[in-house]
Amino acid sequence: MKEKNIVFKGTKEGIWIIVNESYPLSQIYEEIDKAIGEAQYFFNGAQVIFDVGDRDLDKTELDNIKEIIVERYHLELIRVEGREWQWKYCPASHDLWEKESKNKLKKDNITGKKDMNNNHYIQNGANALLIKRTIRSGQRVEFDGNVIILGDVNPGSEIIAGGDIIVMGTLRGIAHAGAKGNDNAVVTAFYLKPMQLRIAQYITRAPDGEMQQIVEPEIARVKDGTIMIEKYIPNRDSYGS
Repeated sequence: MKEKNIVFKGTKEGIWIIVNESYPLSQIYEEIDKAIGEAQYFFNGAQVIFDVGDRDLDKTELDNIKEIIVERYHLELIRVEGREWQWKYCPASHDLWEKESKNKLKKDNITGKKDMNNNHYIQNGANALLIKRTIRSGQRVEFDGNVIILGDVNPGSEIIAGGDIIVMGTLRGIAHAGAKGNDNAVVTAFYLKPMQLRIAQYITRAPDGEMQQIVEPEIARVKDGTIMIEKYIPNRDSYGS
């Protein structure tokens, strides 16, 4: 059987577009354009992961993918996925593309060793993930236990935790605590102004317009089926989902 040059695969994360590693990218662009154009009803509003296998793409090649997926058909490009690398498209970033080594990220999460290039630390232990850096736009952190961030969570980023989320800075991105159904989980930050906040199945968004700036730590938790945000009181509040 002849191997297909392009495969479309539906997943919970979105539509994966998987391309044959040996097939010229110039021809792949043409076929992807044609396939999406002929079935726009299927792709309408979809999130897309573009899988290029062993290829290591340059900015021009990434921009060509973006031009078709984002600009021509207005789909949401989550990332371009490779065997060794992944590239995230970040419209809010000056450089637009953030390249990450998949092997390096995996190693850091397991060992908790220092990232010598960026002087950042990631430590995984005691059912908690400690991240000593700011989470930038386009970055996503996902962990089964508690997530503690010594830095800010910028707009356009996402934190997903099976337990609590604690931000020792400003939380402006998307936060989902108790992601596996734990409605006793909490979200706490020095300055709590998320784009979207979820605890288990409960969800709330930041209100439109200007908000009164709170200059003290706050905690979000579920009360009576609603997410409530209150002043954090150390002697009363505790963690450990």
